[in-house]
Amino acid sequence: MATLEEFGVLLQINDQLFRLVRNMRQNANEYTSLATAIDAGTAPAGMTVVKLAETMKADAERFQTRLSTITQLAQRNQTLVQNALAIIGVTLASANATKNALVAVAQHTQAATLTTTNQCRTEAAYILANTPGFDGAF
Repeated sequence: MATLEEFGVLLQINDQLFRLVRNMRQNANEYTSLATAIDAGTAPAGMTVVKLAETMKADAERFQTRLSTITQLAQRNQTLVQNALAIIGVTLASANATKNALVAVAQHTQAATLTTTNQCRTEAAYILANTPGFDGAF
């Protein structure tokens, strides 16, 4: 049986991870909307494809920072995390695979060529296709 401390650390990591995934997916949907608005000439004042690309890359950098924070929390409390994961039947390797997939998505966005609205939409679609839809709402 997991201790309250083990469960607490697991809940912290889970909360941060779910928020990050929701943010990634919400942002990807917003990028698509903004790219469409730029093409239609209805984007908010100052929103250009250059600004959208800068926003996408800055967001990807922030997501990597957040993933690093989650990783550091798990590493500092690795035994607690492993014990709690075992209770729910999840391995540390599986949890790491999820984290690594999210890091790869953020890195993909940072490396993407985003000079057109179509490229921004394609990258947004990539984010959505490669980021889990944990609650299915996005």
